Amino acid sequence: MACQDGGCDFFKWYNGQMCDRATELLRQLCDCEQNLSKENSSLKKKVIDLVTFDGSQNGSSSITDI
Repeated sequence: MACQDGGCDFFKWYNGQMCDRATELLRQLCDCEQNLSKENSSLKKKVIDLVTFDGSQNGSSSITDI
């Protein structure tokens, strides 16, 4: 066993091709994450609009760190 740079080359990492089902699941998860991110941004905007409206009525806001 020859050592190079403080290690040996006995173990090699191998990534085989994923099956079609795994590829489709990853694609679906990515799509769901993107949709949730868009929904989250939309909800944050609505909260900011509500806080702005409440702030104009009462002079201050109690919601922080959105």
